[in-house]
Amino acid sequence: MSATRELILSAGPDATARALDFVASICRAWRVQDDACFDILLAVDEAVSNIINHGYGGRGGVITLRVGQRERDVIISLVDRGAPFDPTQASEPDLSGPLASRETGGMGICLMRKMMDAIRYCREGEENVLTLIKKEALP
Repeated sequence: MSATRELILSAGPDATARALDFVASICRAWRVQDDACFDILLAVDEAVSNIINHGYGGRGGVITLRVGQRERDVIISLVDRGAPFDPTQASEPDLSGPLASRETGGMGICLMRKMMDAIRYCREGEENVLTLIKKEALP
């Protein structure tokens, strides 16, 4: 990646807002297309929320957020030491039945998949590494 910025977050109540402010400021500085920036922010919101609530179970921890660019693509990496979970292997939620009878959960991952062009996950030692890629987002 030619340019990368990093933010270390405490996985507490203000982590999502801080992550979104950080990413939004980068989108402005890099002149990311408005629709692409919206998609990126929505995906980051979901990813950070999932790490806090599911990875760390609300107990706190650290999230490293990296935002980089490669040619016209924006690449976001989120690194945490929470419970291992590969969102790329999660099944799609069943949206066919009535709303009242559907299982809760799974919509955040579904949104990330729809908003981003690629999602990758790997476990490196004790760390989860989630990478979100938005292609052709830069001028």
